[in-house]
Amino acid sequence: MKIEEKKYYKVTSTSGKVSRYDFVSYTFSSSGFRKIGKNHKYGFINQDGEVICKTKFDEARNFHNGFAAVKKNNKWGFTNENGKIIGRIQFDEVYDFYNGFAKVKKNNQWGFINEDGKILGKIQFDEVLGFHHGFAIVKKNYRCGFINEEGKIVSRIQFDDVWDFYNGFAKVGKDGNLGFINKYGKILGKIQFDAVGVFQNGFATVKKSNKYSFINEDGKIVSRIQFDEVLNFQNGFAAVYKSNKWGFINKKGKIIGKIQFDDVGVFQNGFAAVYKSNKWGFINEYGKIVGRIQFDDVWDFEDGLAKVIKDNKQGCIDKNGNVTWIDE
Repeated sequence: MKIEEKKYYKVTSTSGKVSRYDFVSYTFSSSGFRKIGKNHKYGFINQDGEVICKTKFDEARNFHNGFAAVKKNNKWGFTNENGKIIGRIQFDEVYDFYNGFAKVKKNNQWGFINEDGKILGKIQFDEVLGFHHGFAIVKKNYRCGFINEEGKIVSRIQFDDVWDFYNGFAKVGKDGNLGFINKYGKILGKIQFDAVGVFQNGFATVKKSNKYSFINEDGKIVSRIQFDEVLNFQNGFAAVYKSNKWGFINKKGKIIGKIQFDDVGVFQNGFAAVYKSNKWGFINEYGKIVGRIQFDDVWDFEDGLAKVIKDNKQGCIDKNGNVTWIDE
């Protein structure tokens, strides 16, 4: 394609066809199209200079994610990359497609259309946010909720605030408290916490009265809310901090062994490094100390052994706490 700029734009397509336009955008969109204009009407050409959409729209935006917003008779709609209008040009305002859906406004209400131009459910909301992980936040009468990709409202629109779904759950706020709903809109347990984290490995951190614990995916509190700090579950165990000491709980919320360490690592292959009185050692999954806490540095267990250092000597400790020194 060749473009010559004079009093008008002369476009010669790769097939040799010559066309004249009042306007041609300087660059191609990410989809490979240029906007063209003639007699205050707009359309699109492809990289070969072939017209894919005639100059018939009052306004046109660049292509984004396969679609371009176009305006005609004071209403907005979309055209696809083949120049076909999807659905109808009927909206007062539209946003570009994102994750397969576009926000549209009609009669002062917001909703969504999909890539076929089909309206999801009803255009009935005061505000909508984009789809993430299969759900979109919607607001109506100063309350928040979600719709899914079929346009169905997930749970009643009842919350003061909501956050995007993550790993199948969404954080919700109501009456000054926080909690969760699942992807079916069911509230997990009660909305009763001062702060919550996100679900990872089947559990989410929760805070109440300045103490921490976890809830599981059924909304059940795992272990009493009693800890000063907690770290996320990894490999079936979570590190917990209480009275200036660290320890662990398992998935059932049971404290394994005692909360007695100055620092802890992460469980790997059945063992976790623990630090006490300036020395490192290990505990197993039952909370039992393996051998003695006596080392200056340790590495995670692998193939039944862990590297250890004491007094500049390197060695290995086995699952039973037996130490073999390399320098011996």
